[in-house]
Amino acid sequence: SLQWIGERAYPVRGCAISAEAAALKPRVEGHRLRAGKHDVPVYLVLPHEEPAALALRLHDGPSHRVGWGADAFDAWLLSRGYAVLKVNHRSSSGFGRRWSTVVPSEDKDGGFLDDLVASVRWALEERKVL
Repeated sequence: SLQWIGERAYPVRGCAISAEAAALKPRVEGHRLRAGKHDVPVYLVLPHEEPAALALRLHDGPSHRVGWGADAFDAWLLSRGYAVLKVNHRSSSGFGRRWSTVVPSEDKDGGFLDDLVASVRWALEERKVL
């Protein structure tokens, strides 16, 4: 089941990250998933102990994107046994004007929510996460 962790769970600047979390060496996988007629870029950050529960991490605003790698918040989730799925859904920046200006009502294949659902299904079907 999906669960919203909420803003209060974010480590803030100046927050001490445990040595265990900082020392994690996660495996980062980059994939392009098919969602309708679109290829959706995703990153899956996996802890060493597999299988792991899945946390879907959304990036800020429609005009942002996620990048390769794992930051302090990813390390915090990994230290608690989660794999982290980061999706550059339709409307994310950095993939061309057409991608960043998709209007879900005009796109027969849906929009960013469909990309998120397809990405979670992929992670579950590939048995990469619980």
